[in-house]
Amino acid sequence: MLTARFTRIRSHFARPLCLAVLTASAAMAGCSTPFAHQERLTLTAPSVRSLVLRNCVGDVIIQADGSATQVRADVVKSGRGLSAQQADEALGEIELSMAVSPDRPDTIVAEGKHPGGDAFRSHSVDWRITAPPGVVIDVTNDVGDIHIKGFAAGATIRGSVGDIHVRGVSGGLTVQNEVGDVHAQASGTISIDSGVGDVALTVGEGDDEPITARTEVGDLTVALPAQRKGRLVADSDVGSLHIHLDDTLLHNTRQRAHHFDAQLAGVSEPTIDLATEVGDLKVRSYRTP
Repeated sequence: MLTARFTRIRSHFARPLCLAVLTASAAMAGCSTPFAHQERLTLTAPSVRSLVLRNCVGDVIIQADGSATQVRADVVKSGRGLSAQQADEALGEIELSMAVSPDRPDTIVAEGKHPGGDAFRSHSVDWRITAPPGVVIDVTNDVGDIHIKGFAAGATIRGSVGDIHVRGVSGGLTVQNEVGDVHAQASGTISIDSGVGDVALTVGEGDDEPITARTEVGDLTVALPAQRKGRLVADSDVGSLHIHLDDTLLHNTRQRAHHFDAQLAGVSEPTIDLATEVGDLKVRSYRTP
């Protein structure tokens, strides 16, 4: 059952919105649109196994709530234009939905769709979602920041332009980001692939699972539990390599200026594979109190 509640807000002379959107031709476009019209909506759906969110432009916050019995989305959709009429037209072009997938009854699909912006008007949809901690999270957001917190069944996140923040996620994490920083604290099987931006990863305690983290342009910093086991392979093509694992027992260590290979606690599996093309790479260990 899907329910919706909304209020309409009109605010003139809002702050200008500038969006940089990467296209296949690597073009970059921006706009300044001083009029903004907004609608605030609340969408709800029954709790299921998975939540899938697809969004074009806007910030996304998804947080686990241990007392939640449903998925709740508080949404702000915004239309901006050079005039009040253009802002209202842009607002009317935004389509929102959140419902159980007809093909996958265990999955909620939420989506914000609208045309691409131009010099006269632009669109955005901001999501703030709460869901039970056991829901699997799958998010794609083209332009905007993404925040995910507190889920125990894993998360998959794809971004084009914007920062990604992940806290307290267990059960695995997959991140693909083109432009923007990534800050993650997670456990389970982890894969992070970043184009342009720094990556900071803190690996939580628990079962030792494979980890892959790579950046093309940007620094990579990884914190591992002191008792972590497995083979660590770290490579930095252009940049410094700093390994500080004073609390971890190392075996079969091989180290050069831009390469490090060692078995943590004398164990060769699973692999921790870290790499930067242009950027510093730092690995350290930590102990919990």
